[in-house]
Amino acid sequence: MDAALHRMLTVPGLAALLSAGYASWYASFIAARVHVSHDCSCVAGDDRMRRILELSGCQDLVYYPTFWAPTAFLQLCLLFVKELCIFILPTPYTRDTVVLRDGQAMAVDWMMPAPGADPAKPVVVLLHGAFQSSHSAPMVSLSRECCAAGHPVAVMNRRGYELPLSLPKACMLGFDDDLDEVLVHSVAVRFPGRPVVIVGFSAGATFSTRYVATRSRRLAAASEASTGSNLTRQIPRILCGVAIDCGFDVSDEGAISRMATPVRQFIAVCIWFQYWFRHRHVFQSQSSMPGAAPQIASQEGKLVQVAAYRYVRQLSRSFSSHEDWCAERQPELGSISVPFIFINSMDDPVTVHGNIDSVRIDIEANPNLALLEFARGGHGCKTGFFGFKDIAPQVVARFIQAVQATEEGESEVASQL
Repeated sequence: MDAALHRMLTVPGLAALLSAGYASWYASFIAARVHVSHDCSCVAGDDRMRRILELSGCQDLVYYPTFWAPTAFLQLCLLFVKELCIFILPTPYTRDTVVLRDGQAMAVDWMMPAPGADPAKPVVVLLHGAFQSSHSAPMVSLSRECCAAGHPVAVMNRRGYELPLSLPKACMLGFDDDLDEVLVHSVAVRFPGRPVVIVGFSAGATFSTRYVATRSRRLAAASEASTGSNLTRQIPRILCGVAIDCGFDVSDEGAISRMATPVRQFIAVCIWFQYWFRHRHVFQSQSSMPGAAPQIASQEGKLVQVAAYRYVRQLSRSFSSHEDWCAERQPELGSISVPFIFINSMDDPVTVHGNIDSVRIDIEANPNLALLEFARGGHGCKTGFFGFKDIAPQVVARFIQAVQATEEGESEVASQL
């Protein structure tokens, strides 16, 4: 007995004991099949989305959490480490500068596939998170994976990101008209005639969802009436869309209010820093600017991140009322008319899993939509087992390939009729 205890207390014995303990703990996060929600019963006849999910492998996807960072908190720490690495490394992009109609300059960062890539591949347009930019871990990971699959990739940096804010107009959920101009004056100029795929992460996921919904409706109406602005007619065709870690509900009682502690406090500080402190000189030039930033925590009955969320939207000269602001930025899932998938994690502390409950019926009611729910993965691109490769970008690349394949198949059938 003493000899056995002595062996356990040696360095190899302790290492084996700790390894066994860690393996037992990790087993509670063990791989789980990704749950796919898509109601094919609402489709009469052929179900294209079902075929897309089968071709892309989404229905057989199993996620193995990072063995040394399996929890949502550790995934966020891993994301932070990746952000630091990207910060010190040379930029992987080439840049276009698009000057919008109101004079604001915006940076569009491009990553190109290897020479000889298929010219029929759609252009992937990425929309970053609330406090990130093109030089963030999710954007770089998505860009590299889509680029490796042969797609040109453009990351649209919103107003006040990468380039200075020159006008008192900004929004963490983006402006649809800004993306219109980027698509026309950068994407269509570099790759005329190519369709686009709109992919968003976090706040950018809400942006991508709303944009695909509103532009699907607008372009359909313009096509039927043979009308529409010149800019609308120049917008490239949207092939499909993806939203990673979408919050869905943009109201003050929605995703922003459901964040876990201490994430909500951190988000409040980030909102204040990004949208007031960094651009305070621009916003202070407005005579109608609200009171000083410390007021964000003084709104009675409001959570700190909700108070910050409400405060900074008033800084923009486009603000009219809180109700109008939320109504204009709320995605309408029923209007999406192209294949679109949502990728969310059940353990996400930022856009929590409860956000899905209010929209699950809407997702299942639209045959163009599907929801992929990871049991683990936190808030980010769902880092793989060893912590180097991300899983969500691989899913995105395969999804785009499957959408293109099913579209080409339908075109061949139509040509034979």
